Amino acid sequence: MKNPTPEQVKALWRHMSERFGSQVRDKTTAEEMKLIGSALELMGVLKKDEFLTRFITTIGNVIYTPFTVGVPTPGHDLWGQMVICAHEHQHIVQSNESPSFPLEYLFDPTLRAAYEGAAYRVSMTLVTWLTGHVPAVEPFVQLAKSYGLDEKHLEFFRKYLEISSPTLAQGGVPDKAAKEAIAWLNDHASELKN
Repeated sequence: MKNPTPEQVKALWRHMSERFGSQVRDKTTAEEMKLIGSALELMGVLKKDEFLTRFITTIGNVIYTPFTVGVPTPGHDLWGQMVICAHEHQHIVQSNESPSFPLEYLFDPTLRAAYEGAAYRVSMTLVTWLTGHVPAVEPFVQLAKSYGLDEKHLEFFRKYLEISSPTLAQGGVPDKAAKEAIAWLNDHASELKN
């Protein structure tokens, strides 16, 4: 795999931001993210530092990242930042399509599993584009454990991705953010593909 350049990463984020009306903010310095991190730590869900430095959070049309777009970090390499871009923009699509998305996401674990399933299907779609192979589902299930899903909802999430895998193997691109990102990648970064 050829690594994307910082310029390509920044250009994809710019394109997706223009297309979906998003903004990117530094999660580690955003006061609202610090408050959420403190609340999560008090509830015993997640350590504040882990929330601020490891996870990307999208609220409305704002994507809070613990990295500067186009600058690789140990947890967020350049290709990973491209995948994250498409994944988080799928959450913006979901939010735009359902005004009750924030409440559904927070309070309904079945809908949270479905929303994350679609966003991780976007991630899988980009990996499939890059490698020519549908990635294994299990690593995504392991990531989904961070979303407060019980075993029943994790199994739903797993099945969601497994059912999607044949479509991805046939070149299908079922989600809006993935379609937009892959169209951009085909036009501006096709040399990254294996």
